[in-house]
Amino acid sequence: MNLFHRFSFFLIGVFLGIGILFTSIKYRSEPLSFNYFPNNRVKNYLIKNDIFFSRKALCQFECNQLDTVFLKKQISISKVDFQRSKVRSENANIYYLSSEKMDLIFQTFLDSIVLINMNSHNTDCSNCN
Repeated sequence: MNLFHRFSFFLIGVFLGIGILFTSIKYRSEPLSFNYFPNNRVKNYLIKNDIFFSRKALCQFECNQLDTVFLKKQISISKVDFQRSKVRSENANIYYLSSEKMDLIFQTFLDSIVLINMNSHNTDCSNCN
């Protein structure tokens, strides 16, 4: 087989692969996300699952007059502080997320996520204990 035939088979394979790739990406129901880093994995896990509120967090949530859309946005722009977080425990992991506006503390169990505490840098909710 000469060089021309090899090159033509190679190009046919490349074009078939590109065609299959584009058609499979075009008809996806949700966009692709590449969460390779631990920070992105934790935030993606928190955003995609249901979040329950502790009494203190619910009081702070109402004191700051927030909604769940704002909470999801805060999670997405926050950074996970792994030095303060406890991620190697058997029963539950605790994650500290911090941003310019507020700090969030989540506790994740095997089947649920609980927002334990949220500290806003702008509003004082000292009556929530």
